[in-house]
Amino acid sequence: MNPVKRNTGASLLFKLSSKPDLRPDQNGGVVVRIERQERGFIFGGQAVPSNAGFLTTAPGTPQLYTYTLQQDAALQSPVPFITQSTGGNIPNPSISPYYVVAPAQSPFGAFNPTTNPNATGTRTLQESLGINGTGAAQTSALVVQTGGFFTSSDTGTVAGDGVVRGSFAANGTTPPVRIGSGAATVPDGNGNNIFGTGMGSLPISGFVLDQNQYNGNVNFVPNQVATQNPLGGTASTYAFNQPATPTTSAGFGSRTTQTTTGYFGGIMYPVVQGRPGSPYAVAGSTSVSTNATSNQVAATFAGADPFGANTLTAQFGTVTGRPFSRATFVDDTRYAALESPNTASQVNGTTLPLPNPNAPSSTQIYPRLAMVTSGTAPSNSLLPSGLCSSCQFLQWGYWTGELDTPNPAGTVVRQDVAHVNPWIAGVISSSLPATGVGTFAGNAFGSVVNNGASYLASGGFTNIYNFGNHTGAFTISNFDGKTVSGTVNGLGAGYLGALSGSGLTGSANGSFFGNIPGNPATETGGNFALQGSSYLASGIFAGHR
Repeated sequence: MNPVKRNTGASLLFKLSSKPDLRPDQNGGVVVRIERQERGFIFGGQAVPSNAGFLTTAPGTPQLYTYTLQQDAALQSPVPFITQSTGGNIPNPSISPYYVVAPAQSPFGAFNPTTNPNATGTRTLQESLGINGTGAAQTSALVVQTGGFFTSSDTGTVAGDGVVRGSFAANGTTPPVRIGSGAATVPDGNGNNIFGTGMGSLPISGFVLDQNQYNGNVNFVPNQVATQNPLGGTASTYAFNQPATPTTSAGFGSRTTQTTTGYFGGIMYPVVQGRPGSPYAVAGSTSVSTNATSNQVAATFAGADPFGANTLTAQFGTVTGRPFSRATFVDDTRYAALESPNTASQVNGTTLPLPNPNAPSSTQIYPRLAMVTSGTAPSNSLLPSGLCSSCQFLQWGYWTGELDTPNPAGTVVRQDVAHVNPWIAGVISSSLPATGVGTFAGNAFGSVVNNGASYLASGGFTNIYNFGNHTGAFTISNFDGKTVSGTVNGLGAGYLGALSGSGLTGSANGSFFGNIPGNPATETGGNFALQGSSYLASGIFAGHR
């Protein structure tokens, strides 16, 4: 799909596809007739005036605009940024709006690293999640985009740029497919990227995103492609054009500058020297920081294989300095971060490279990561009522990505890939009840490898905790049809213990969350890991009392 520049200020975008029609002729030969199947769209309109300098409508308060990303005319995928064959055809996906967070009392898209480096950036966020079916027949996909608007160094006009990270699994027995792309606004023939009056409650009435990128100096880098890369396989490329049209915004929820802590879990799929290895479980701690002034987020996930020797530390986003399109905070329930631009991740003690924002991403080796809250695209077919429908002090969500380890020569010798794994974080209780028994109830959610089949599963969770002697009767029930239980022992606001049942053994680690005066420790959450004969599972749990 290619833009054709016109002097009128509009752009024509089109893609042609052909289908052969083979018919016998009168002499017994074959006549081949090519039927042209053409789809396309034209966009254009009133460009936002370059001197609009529009501000947010409430002084001292950021503004939230929301848009719907329409289908690409050729790909016809209901899910933004991906093809039908890599998750776009999953029934009933949860697709968030395209969120645009404009800074308080500052011109929209004013940031430029040379001419206006101290301006607060305008951030963008979009997530899609699809889970269909259970067990080995399950299909799943997660796609996350973060980005921002700025003043282009090429044209001096406001433009947008983003980064897309995602993963797709056609079923439990095929390798996951990594998805990666840029997401830049498409300029018209006169270099205009955004359309509208630049005034009022809807200053921007529309724009179009394609797979191209801007570099660290916010110069346009054309001719980029989106990639879909099967685990241990050969990547293929594609392109997209997604028109963005305005939709009604419900506004912000609470917005807090804070650091929360918690847990993560999941399954990793290693590829060593080009050969897929045995999946392994991973579990560990999370630290998530949000900044309501810069509208950015950062996170650290540090953990290990509870049944083996692998270790990893995944770094996401940033709350200070430039995020390079890799961190967006909307509010306390909607945020996401991709691989950190300035803090290095690690695998098995090896420090991994950082991205170079001034070089095309396709030529670099660095982690491709994403973490996002469940509240950004809240529907999950495995958890119709959520992980913990009554919890106020916990956020949870999903993470995905690929951690590439190079050798000194710059060749990738190991990849550690996450498909869709969960995390949880919150405000740890500063004190606990001195006596009494609390019954915490909620759900568990995690990743499974069962006799070679990989999928996501959910189940129930309870912890009947005696605050007097700091012990709890812990149960995860009907998780992937299996129930495990055990006694957890408390230490401060946390606890841990061994689990067993249904032919599995493992462990759970958790903490209490919430600091309501007179009623502390109202919630609990943590992670778990299980193993058995040809079986692995790792995930999170949460409950309210």
